[in-house]
Amino acid sequence: MNNRTRKIIAALLCVASVAILTVGSIAYFTDRVEEKSEATTANLQIELADLQLDTTDVIIPGSIMPLTYTVNNIGEITADEREKIALSVYKTDGMTPVSLSESPSEFEIYKRSDVELVEGKGYEPKADASPIGKRVTDGFEGTGNNYIIYQLEQTTLDNTDNELSDSAEDTLSRDFVVLFRNTSSNTFQDVTVKIDVLVEAKQHEYTSAYNDDWTELQSGSIDFSTGSQSVVPAKEE
Repeated sequence: MNNRTRKIIAALLCVASVAILTVGSIAYFTDRVEEKSEATTANLQIELADLQLDTTDVIIPGSIMPLTYTVNNIGEITADEREKIALSVYKTDGMTPVSLSESPSEFEIYKRSDVELVEGKGYEPKADASPIGKRVTDGFEGTGNNYIIYQLEQTTLDNTDNELSDSAEDTLSRDFVVLFRNTSSNTFQDVTVKIDVLVEAKQHEYTSAYNDDWTELQSGSIDFSTGSQSVVPAKEE
């Protein structure tokens, strides 16, 4: 390699070194910041408490059995709730159904304030009084005529930390009676009366389209005393 070649190579290396140095030393004012955030969704939770069917008194035609319970909104959001109450009648073996008359039935459920004690007759519904809700079969797969299913009107339950209005409550108290009609026959001696209470709830906000029909929300099922019942999923389902 002659001197001329060495000089050319040296010059090229020098230029390359300057280019690399120049690229590596380019600088502008810069900055960067990074933050993280997260959110936790709310929960909907209801409680059915203190369910009691009082059988202290002798159960004979003309008598009543007080039925009481409370529904509590213990979740974090305002909820719409609705209740179904199933009344079914069996022989004392708990398995053989006993047929009820269509209407009026031998056993029916009323608000306590809608019945009165009539001298010489026992308890009877007050004039123009009706049972607690409409009789329904929707979402119900059982068969037979030994039961009645009442659908109660939808109620909105507030949450104590998310007040909907001054009038909304987070607790709903029920005070009903099972009326044993004074016209019932001997068929209803030694029978067992069963009561099942089902409470379902949905979020109140953004669900008004389902207020009259919860069918699309009912993707689950449970074994009611009267058969299989379509229901909304529970919180953990």
